[in-house]
Amino acid sequence: ALLVNDTSTIVVQGYVRSKRSFGKALAFVDIVTQDDHLLLQALLKQEEYQGDYYAGHRSCLLPGTLMQMEGVASPTRNPREAVLLLRNMTLLQMPHQPQHVNNILKMGMQGQIPMSQLVHATRVEEAELTQAMGQITGTDSENIKRSYMTFSKAIVKGLPPLP
Repeated sequence: ALLVNDTSTIVVQGYVRSKRSFGKALAFVDIVTQDDHLLLQALLKQEEYQGDYYAGHRSCLLPGTLMQMEGVASPTRNPREAVLLLRNMTLLQMPHQPQHVNNILKMGMQGQIPMSQLVHATRVEEAELTQAMGQITGTDSENIKRSYMTFSKAIVKGLPPLP
């Protein structure tokens, strides 16, 4: 349980269960922790986020994505409850839905997610990932969507199963 008066940094790894966005600057995220399968609510506020890649990490908050989240306890309307106010996030593993992997890869192509996190999350060697992403951008516009989906499906096949 998060303690409202605790100002120490909290680090959790968990799977995104759902996200409720209120514009681009605010989102509530339900996370199932990786180790003990607890349900935790996190709050992403652009003005409080201290890490780089806010837009890219925000776009990674898709069901099934494994993220490492760092933040502090923040009060809610209920005096006995707190949420995790996010200060930084790291993409650890892609979700198991090809269309979600597709969206994350596109953010990576735009430089909105660090290549090191994409490599770790996809379980694909950096040279192979860079080459595949370069080939996708090099194809004509009609084939780009199909190329992304084919690559996304291949990534999903290589992911470990969900717990």
